[in-house]
Amino acid sequence: MIEPSTKCAPLPPLELRSLFVLATVEFGLCLVANGPAAYGYMTDELYYLDCASRLAWGYVDHPPLSVAVLAAWRALVGDAIWAIRMVPALACCAVIFLTGMLAREMGGRHRAQVLAGFGILCAPLVHALGNFYSMNALELLLWTAAMLLVLKLINGASPSRWLMLGTIIGIGLLNKLSMSWFVFGMGVGLIATPHRRWLLTPWPWLAGALALAMYSPNLFWQMYNDWAMFEFMRNSAAQKEITLSSPLGFAVGQLGVMGWPVWIEGLYWLLGTAEGKRFRWAGWLFASVFLLLMLSGTAKIYYLAPAYPIVFAAAGVRLESVRSNRWRAAVAAWAIGGIVSLPFTMSLVPVDVFVGFQKALGMGGIAVDADDASPFLQQGHAQMLHGQAVTEAVASAYARLSADDRARVGILTDHFGEAGGLNFYGPARGLPRAIGTHVSYWLWGPGDVQGDFMLILSDDEADLRRRYREVEQVSTIECPYCMTSLTRKSVYLCRRPVRPLAAEWPSLKRYF
Repeated sequence: MIEPSTKCAPLPPLELRSLFVLATVEFGLCLVANGPAAYGYMTDELYYLDCASRLAWGYVDHPPLSVAVLAAWRALVGDAIWAIRMVPALACCAVIFLTGMLAREMGGRHRAQVLAGFGILCAPLVHALGNFYSMNALELLLWTAAMLLVLKLINGASPSRWLMLGTIIGIGLLNKLSMSWFVFGMGVGLIATPHRRWLLTPWPWLAGALALAMYSPNLFWQMYNDWAMFEFMRNSAAQKEITLSSPLGFAVGQLGVMGWPVWIEGLYWLLGTAEGKRFRWAGWLFASVFLLLMLSGTAKIYYLAPAYPIVFAAAGVRLESVRSNRWRAAVAAWAIGGIVSLPFTMSLVPVDVFVGFQKALGMGGIAVDADDASPFLQQGHAQMLHGQAVTEAVASAYARLSADDRARVGILTDHFGEAGGLNFYGPARGLPRAIGTHVSYWLWGPGDVQGDFMLILSDDEADLRRRYREVEQVSTIECPYCMTSLTRKSVYLCRRPVRPLAAEWPSLKRYF
């Protein structure tokens, strides 16, 4: 049998105590951010909570794993903010440990492992991902676990580790299709290095078959639902205006989301030094995914986040090996960047205080998507106010209706965060369940809502007048810190539809 890898020297001890301290700091920050100072549920979380009530093998805009995890977790501990956000917090803590283990696999001793974990702790985007529930924190964890297996294979682990790698890739695909970028980068790294000899063995092919088999339930769901997720991705790339989508903008944007670029030293160590030659496969993986996303013209700057642990780990090894105090400068730069970014990535202070802080700095809102900008808050924080603001406006309009009208009115929105917010906060205000035309809400359909008497949240009154003979604006959104895409909307009372809602439904689909 071909032996693509040779055994390496015994690995240094794993610095469990130091990595545990770093992970504890991360978890503590997440607990504080999701305590009394928490702004509210993010739009994505409200949508995920609705999805968790409709378990399936797929959804229009994402595979099923993150929703299944949320459903199981909610059944155990409830759906309070602190409860559901424990999952991303724990995932980010695990990434700190795994990044230290990556450094160890590359021969890094105490300092290298601690530097690698500290870099992850201070990365602004890691704080942001640990501060709300989504598939992104799980993605970061799964990529890092998969990379650890790649390094173990490089270091001569049993070929059966390929099956573990295939399992993690399959789980990753069930979480987010971007796991395919990892597979792409892994393939480039194999072909570009002597590890291509693995391709002459059955192990990579068995791993690929295992991953595909694990992902197949979602694939069959897509086939049954007219390839909904692929239509969504195609529409998003074509219609959504994405900030910093140019190659230069994407590259420069990495400095803002991952902090001081010490990781460049890690990439250099992997691709440009004799010491890192053994692990060049991992360097090519990062570099190829970086180039793929940068040249795509549609990648958001945070898409590269799950690939970073490998270069943070390599940077730790590099800084440990050089005979200078550069590692102290790296620690200082990471720490300053991490501390300065904290108010922008975690809800650690009341919203009014944070807005005052931004104004004092002469800053406005920061957005990944141009249409989701807020005049005062960065996008993630503004989205945490979205659901409550929508519910207040709709509840105000609903309260003005007679008892008979309240018994028969339906509620319709065109954004998943609005429908999710109404269905989470609405029952306490006596609101009926909302339906929506955005992503999975459209697929779920109007249910038993007839559509002849509706409260509709919209920013296009002209369109409503084409669809209804009677349209009356009855409420507006009062939320100065919310996104402009929300505050320009109003609640309309619509009567006497031109066409029945069931007949109109196909034309209302919003898969973007």
